[in-house]
Amino acid sequence: MWPFRKRIQQPKDHYVFISYTRREKEAREVLPLVEHITRTVRNAGYGLALDDAAWWDVDRLGHRPYPEHELREILIDAINRSHSFTGLISPQYCSSEWCRFEFDAARAKSLPKLLLWWRGPCERLREMRIHFLL
Repeated sequence: MWPFRKRIQQPKDHYVFISYTRREKEAREVLPLVEHITRTVRNAGYGLALDDAAWWDVDRLGHRPYPEHELREILIDAINRSHSFTGLISPQYCSSEWCRFEFDAARAKSLPKLLLWWRGPCERLREMRIHFLL
C-alpha cells in the first residue's frame, strides 16, 4: 500500500512527483523502479484519472530537449500541483543539479516526502539536509 493516503480532489493535481537521476547507466537501472512506482500508484486508484496519479519526466515530457528556463517552470508547476514527492536517492541523484532543484522545490512546498535510497553511499546527504530515522 502506498504510504500517503490523501486522495486528490482537484482534477489537474498529481498524487506523487517522482524524482530520480537520468544520468546514463544509472538511469537505465532506475527506470524499471520508476515505472513500477508509477504503475503501483495508478493501479491503487490515486488521482481522478490514471494520468493524474504520478508525474515523472519521461512520461510527461518525452525525450525532447527543453530550454533550461522552460524546464524549471514545468518542474515547479508539476511539484506545486503534486500532493507528495518520491525521490530515488543515489550518489548520482545527490550530485545532480536537477534532482537537487526538484528536491529543494518539494521541500519549499513542504510536500510529504518518501525517499528511497536505492543505490550506494551519498556523501552530499547532509548538505541536502536529508535526515533518516533508523
